[in-house]
Amino acid sequence: MLPNSSTKNDANPTKLNSRTKVLQRSATVIPETSDENRKSFIWPNSDASEDDDAMIFFSSGTTGPPKAIVLSQKSLNAYLILMNTLKTDPNESFVTLSNKDTVYGVLPYFHAGGLLTTLLMLAQGAKVLINRRFHEDEFLENISKYEVSVLLLVPPILEFLCYAPKVDPTKLSTVQYIFVGAAKVRPEHELGVIKRLPYLNKVLQLYGSTEAGVLVFMMPQSVSSTKNGSTGLPLPGVEAKVSASPSLEYSTNYTYGELLLKTTTQMSRYLNNDSEEAEASESLFDEEGFMKTGDLVRVDSDGFYYIVGRLKELIKVRGWQVSPYELEEALRNRFNAITDIGIVGLPADSDGEQPTAVVVLAPGTMLSAGEIEQYVE
Repeated sequence: MLPNSSTKNDANPTKLNSRTKVLQRSATVIPETSDENRKSFIWPNSDASEDDDAMIFFSSGTTGPPKAIVLSQKSLNAYLILMNTLKTDPNESFVTLSNKDTVYGVLPYFHAGGLLTTLLMLAQGAKVLINRRFHEDEFLENISKYEVSVLLLVPPILEFLCYAPKVDPTKLSTVQYIFVGAAKVRPEHELGVIKRLPYLNKVLQLYGSTEAGVLVFMMPQSVSSTKNGSTGLPLPGVEAKVSASPSLEYSTNYTYGELLLKTTTQMSRYLNNDSEEAEASESLFDEEGFMKTGDLVRVDSDGFYYIVGRLKELIKVRGWQVSPYELEEALRNRFNAITDIGIVGLPADSDGEQPTAVVVLAPGTMLSAGEIEQYVE
């Protein structure tokens, strides 16, 4: 967003529609802007400042009622600065796009990751393919039909590409990169897609949030497979730290705790200026101005971040906070019969909460509750 861009919605829907091509099966391709159009376009006069409101998104509401989050013109401009920094990096550490790329995403536009990433793709000159609704068959058909080179996905769609019988790898040969975010990615899904799609260069995890910015961490493109499962390194303009707690026991081999961030793209405030929202905004930051994400991470010796879970998902057992993810991964790695598992905390008189597993077994396999309990003990 240019510093003098308007916060008003002066766009004419008719003019906008005339510049898009409506395709069959509810998909739209937005073509790259020609040099002629660039020269003829006149930016509207505006006295807007960098602190003016630009966009409003809602939080996911996973740990409470969704909150209206305001992004300023300064935040949007910071995204463009970030993209320019990445594209001009002589080491080409991170993947960027060009006007040769066709990008296909699945996130809706009421989601910050949907709208902002689309705008950033367009700012890099890429073509963007979108759907009004996600349908598996249309998704696969459009990848082949429009020779998509980059996919923006969420973990369930990555899992679909990994296992679904209807996925024909020969029809997805144009896909070079898959970016995946919005939730934790299981390493076996990442490796499975890489193995299933031989023409694919990389599956690259992203991390972000509506409050901090949709692009905070990204996997460098030159990283080896030993970092599968990592969400990558902090991008330029991002300061990150981990707030460890004595009750958060995990491992001495790496740092573990709540992720705190300070970014150039972070929100300006929650929308409503009442006492409750003001208190929420104030409690979101620590004394150094770092934003508390509520996400649990571990950081390895090379500085790579791994999303572990949510702080509010921790199970409190006799005063200790236990990560459901740690137990889920331990059981999944120990018992091949487990195809899916969820750990929840149920009330217990003596322990406070009792970790309880809900397990799905592969067809034709056997595994008793006693075997699981014995292994955990």
